[in-house]
Amino acid sequence: MAIWLVESQSARTACRVSFFYRYRWGDQNKEYSCGSWPRKSLTDIRKARNQARALIDEQINPNEQKKTAKAQAYAAANVEAEQVKTTKVQTLTVQDLAKAWLLDGVARKDGNVELQRRFNKDLYPALGKTSVSSVSEHDVRALIRVVVSRGAHRQAISFFADLTQMFSWARKRQPWRALLIEGDPTELVDITPLIPADYEAERSRILSATELLELHNRFQQMTADYNAPPRRSKSTRAFDR
Repeated sequence: MAIWLVESQSARTACRVSFFYRYRWGDQNKEYSCGSWPRKSLTDIRKARNQARALIDEQINPNEQKKTAKAQAYAAANVEAEQVKTTKVQTLTVQDLAKAWLLDGVARKDGNVELQRRFNKDLYPALGKTSVSSVSEHDVRALIRVVVSRGAHRQAISFFADLTQMFSWARKRQPWRALLIEGDPTELVDITPLIPADYEAERSRILSATELLELHNRFQQMTADYNAPPRRSKSTRAFDR
């Protein structure tokens, strides 16, 4: 067995020397790459040669062992990457979900300005940093109760509808779907007991004098238009004559 050296030189002055350990395996001559200098030090090259020689003494093909080691390292790297990915997904927060939904899941006429304002005021301070997987029905009720405590009953109802729509969007899509494996927390919330029983959803307002006059004039115009005889076309009048 011997060391086989292969030299290669570029068009400039840089030089690279590749070292191979030649050995016989069965009835075939094999070559084991020990590395190239100067990318790898001569000390490390000799170490690689000695390791290959020791493997051969143990009846282990160093090339096959290198392939196995590379495959194992590749598999370990994939496992680590999946673990990192899983960890990253597990740490996604309610604010991450809300931003994704506002970007890809909803398009209101105002460009989602009101949704963004509502989330900034009532959602992010309370649950923004909470992981999506840990949000419970109790968290959702707490959000609604805070809005109700301000007397903003209609806003509370609208806010709950927004949360329901957002979580419904999330449970159909990855990576959010994987985080809601325990279920959609809004599905377990009945908002009726959270709203005062004497609250009326329809709003009432006293019209100003100007608005009353405008409404009166519109009713008069509608009555006049209704009572006016239908206008006939010229062809119809000619036929009547």
